[in-house]
Formats: sequence, structure tokens, C-alpha cells
Amino acid sequence: MALPGPAYLVALVETLVVEVPIYAVALRWGRLLAVGRAVAVAVLANLLTHPVVWFVLVHGPVSWWRFGLAEAGAVLVETAVVWLFTRRDPAAIPVVALLALVANTASVLAGFGLGRLVAGGR
Repeated sequence: MALPGPAYLVALVETLVVEVPIYAVALRWGRLLAVGRAVAVAVLANLLTHPVVWFVLVHGPVSWWRFGLAEAGAVLVETAVVWLFTRRDPAAIPVVALLALVANTASVLAGFGLGRLVAGGR
């Protein structure tokens, strides 16, 4: 397997810069995790999901349904990972799922913005 290229690394850094603070603030505010642990869990969750989403989106036909399925999968996996590191209260699952959805949506929107910026606003 080849090493990831610069585009992948930029996308990963953008994802971490956007999502980790969202997770850290929300998990601390919700008293689910301490800040340091929230940061570590957010990084772990993203390191598990990002390569898979990237592979699905880069290797294959470009389509909105592939994009949607890849991102939905990321939200589900990140929800599970974060929930496993919290108190595992079943009542927290919807809150953690919403948090994963918000974090991933913010990351996608930032990625689109970054893509437009790199492409010169086209």
C-alpha cells in the first residue's frame, strides 16, 4: 500500500482541525469526558474513519450517494467510538450521534470551502 499523498494529508489535517475542537468542547460541556480524553477520543475516531471515507470517495465514481454513504458511515463509527469512551449510557447515544453529525458536517463544509479556495474560487 502506498503512502498517502499531500492531498490526503491536507484533508486529514483539515478534518482534525475542525472536528477535534467540536468534540472536545461538546464532550467537556456535556460532562461526558475531560478535555484531554475528549481530544484523544476525537483524534482516534477520525483516524479510524478518515482513511475509509477518503478511499471510498477517491477510488470510484464520483456521486452524491457514495459521498452520503461514506459520511453516514463516518458518523456511525465516530458515534460508536465516542460512546465507548463515555459512560456508555444508552440515553447518551442520540446526543453523541448528533455531535458526530455536527462535527462531520462542519468538516465537510470546511473541506468544500478549502477546495474552492485552492481552486481559485471556481
